[in-house]
Amino acid sequence: MVCFCKQSAESLQLAVRAMASENFTLSAQSAASLRVTAVANWLAARGLPQAPWSADPAWLELVLPSPKLSLSAMATLSAMAQLHAQVKLAFNIDLLAAGSATALVRLVATLNARLSAMLSASIDLNIDASAWLTLAAELDAAVSVTAAASLNLFAPSPSLLSAYLAPGGIELSLWAPFLDAIAALSPLIALRLQLGIADSVSLAAAIRTLNAIEVPVLVDLSATLSLVAALSAVARLQATLGVNVLEAGLASISAMVALRVEAALALIPPSASPPRISICPTLVASPSVVAAAASAEIALLADLDWKVPDLSAVASLGSLLPALSLSAQMSAALTMPAVMLKPCASGCDAASLMRLL
Repeated sequence: MVCFCKQSAESLQLAVRAMASENFTLSAQSAASLRVTAVANWLAARGLPQAPWSADPAWLELVLPSPKLSLSAMATLSAMAQLHAQVKLAFNIDLLAAGSATALVRLVATLNARLSAMLSASIDLNIDASAWLTLAAELDAAVSVTAAASLNLFAPSPSLLSAYLAPGGIELSLWAPFLDAIAALSPLIALRLQLGIADSVSLAAAIRTLNAIEVPVLVDLSATLSLVAALSAVARLQATLGVNVLEAGLASISAMVALRVEAALALIPPSASPPRISICPTLVASPSVVAAAASAEIALLADLDWKVPDLSAVASLGSLLPALSLSAQMSAALTMPAVMLKPCASGCDAASLMRLL
């Protein structure tokens, strides 16, 4: 039983009305916000803030395979693996098990019913969430700058600077071929971890199973994506500020974010000199990722040269990934489960909706 609950849909409707009714207009981005955002963007482009990369010089001796699959094929496989992982995490359902796809059909069917009901009530689901998105981005930037300051990135000691510029005692630029090879294998590593499959026969069977899933088309993909963006902004603000964002209102949240931005600005010294590196590979080339890249299982997957449908040709992904994203963002922003795993007392209509398909 997986159902976009009628009760959660009512909460979503209230949230949409709350966001749409805000008549507060954000002022132009302040000088503090512009500076903090610029610094945060500079950091993000280099994979910062992160602790220095703990590189092992022996990694340069590894002979890593090169994937034969096209980028398009790996994009499709990555999306399928992502779908499998998200459903497993959210609902503890293994999509490779017989009959499990019925749960996803019910998920999209009940979501369509909730969206259709709101559209019939003349509720505009294509929310102008630009103010919420701006505030969330400003707060994210402040958080990034604060984290960078805590790592002493703006005034690194000679030893810390050396750790960033020469990981493992080797100049970062000399690691470029190795990092390129890791980046090329990363979709296969994710595929291996998310599907839990190491051999080509099982992988082929898994792809056929996932590709065969058929679900209804979302009644309004644009509205769904708009809701995901708006709720994501609310959830991020809520998680960092620790308040009910929609109850507090846009004006109050704007003032809170401004204080965080000013505090972050004060952490950037006029003579800030963070490590001038192209990338900090701490996350993308962790010891566990490198071990996976060098494994026999990844070597076998890299040798595959299959024809895989383009991402746009797997119609189910176009409905399921947005539906799952909406479920996750609703749960985070509204602090209640959007999807129920068993019938509730709200007069559940999932069974009757399924009979109409």
